[in-house]
Amino acid sequence: MHASETPKNALFTSDFTRNPYPVYEKLRQSDPVVKVMLPNGQTGWLISTYEDAAAVLKDPRFIKDMTKFSGQEHPSVFSKNMLFSDPPDHKRLRGLVQKGFTPHRIESMRDHIQEIADRLLDAVSGKDHLNLIDDYAFPLPIIVISEILGVPTEDQDKFRVWSNSIIEASNQKMGEDVTRHMNEFIAYLKEWFAKVREQPGDDMISELVIAENQGDRLTEEELYGVVTLMIIAGHETTVNLIGNGVLALLEYPEQRMLLQDRPELIQGAVEEMLRYNGPVEFSTSRWASEDLEFKGQPFQRGDLVIVALDAANRDPAQFEDPDLFDITRGKSPHLAFGKGIHLCLGAPLARLEGEIAVNTLLRRFPDFSGIRPVEPEGISITVMPGTGEMFEIPAVTSNGRATILFIEAVPGGALDAFVGVKGPDAFAERMLGIVEEHLPEIAGRIDSAKFALIDDNAYLLTAVTPTVRRPYFMHNGTLILGCGDSVFLADPITGQGCNTASYAAEQLYETLLAHADADWDESIGSEYWNRTQPYIKAVTEWTNAMTQPLPGHIAELLMQAAADQNTADRIAHWFEDPTQAYRSFFEQHNSQPFPR
Repeated sequence: MHASETPKNALFTSDFTRNPYPVYEKLRQSDPVVKVMLPNGQTGWLISTYEDAAAVLKDPRFIKDMTKFSGQEHPSVFSKNMLFSDPPDHKRLRGLVQKGFTPHRIESMRDHIQEIADRLLDAVSGKDHLNLIDDYAFPLPIIVISEILGVPTEDQDKFRVWSNSIIEASNQKMGEDVTRHMNEFIAYLKEWFAKVREQPGDDMISELVIAENQGDRLTEEELYGVVTLMIIAGHETTVNLIGNGVLALLEYPEQRMLLQDRPELIQGAVEEMLRYNGPVEFSTSRWASEDLEFKGQPFQRGDLVIVALDAANRDPAQFEDPDLFDITRGKSPHLAFGKGIHLCLGAPLARLEGEIAVNTLLRRFPDFSGIRPVEPEGISITVMPGTGEMFEIPAVTSNGRATILFIEAVPGGALDAFVGVKGPDAFAERMLGIVEEHLPEIAGRIDSAKFALIDDNAYLLTAVTPTVRRPYFMHNGTLILGCGDSVFLADPITGQGCNTASYAAEQLYETLLAHADADWDESIGSEYWNRTQPYIKAVTEWTNAMTQPLPGHIAELLMQAAADQNTADRIAHWFEDPTQAYRSFFEQHNSQPFPR
């Protein structure tokens, strides 16, 4: 968070996503109850202190069933469950499920969960690295909850894709793939329930279907909703608990060594993992059921309310040294699993899975400090002056998380090795070979067994030469104006295609507004070009300079950026304002580019 930035404006930025806690600290101090615009476009109240968070989670005036005041039906067939209901429906739905999550029943699963953890680590024991999420943290809880519910083993991978799509839909991200996955999931459940009605087994789905058939207050839609909640909540929380917990141990090696020496501390360690960087950052939505005042703020009926659970769990008013990860902290009143009647039903299972997963990992792989991220935190560019560069772009596809790679090669350079390559298989093979030979650091982040095209059409081989054109001319007395590629055909090596197109469009708009009442003749085109040309020149010359060996002063500048965040931020700003890059390359040879 920058010094001049307000905490409200810093919410949901890329810096906030990487580390939200500095923003949360400011919010607790200045705006503990604040109205904000959420990423999905909704406006709602965000609660950040522990005291206020606990109060909201327990206050019956903040309800979970939006249909009570909206006059509309539930937005999804999956939302009729106890998570989105209020008494008395909440008590009835929760009661049908909670017998499957009693402490005694969960504890009876300990040995079996241990077997699953050992089996997963056996599968990667011969490798020099593991993907913590894909190889371990995800499959462990999905196997467990699938067995509890009765999901066939061969279908468990499908549930990851389907559950991700349902989560996206809850955030109002209804793309074509999301809709298709939801329909596939509904069809699967319908067929599954039909089979269970004919041949019930010893699993939770059978118990729920039998209860439905016996008229035990469970509708068809509620059956869909409860099962969906169990699948999503039954693995998502544990995946994040294991991932964030291991990350905390890597950040605090002394705590890791302590836990390795004293594995009996695991229960306290898991509680601290839940508090320090919890698996669920925000509570699910609540709405004000009436006009009310909360902590001095006027809430109107229907107002959306969100609790920042991770902010509350770092509140110094509740926790001593809250930003310190300490597995000996003792009993913790954290809110990672919520509070009140909606306290997470599966908390005992998530705790047990976390305990077994972390301790087993520490015992089996005591020196796992070499674990590497499988993708950069953001878009990463590796530049080889005079040769080319590689872009790494984190993405979420219909098949899960992936990192998209593409190469920009200087003609005739070492990376210019794709001429004549035809077909997706040959392209993927050549691409992997180029990366392994010339970009070993990137190759180290790649699991070659999973390296593939997203689909057979997911490759493009083309050549573009940067071209600048005068964007106006007279034709039969009519002024013809252009923008975008008609002005500047950009090599995407600096990612400026959209920037230059939008800049030219803006200048065209401003020019035409300035002469709205005049005859549009060649002088207007000339003025438009004079407005646009300096920017286009800067982009063009900078782009071309990036294909050549870097000037000495630019190389020194990059070295400075490695040790100075201010310099690094200024370089990153080049991609937003390429005229700054131009000046650094061509007008500041004899002075330090960014004086301190």
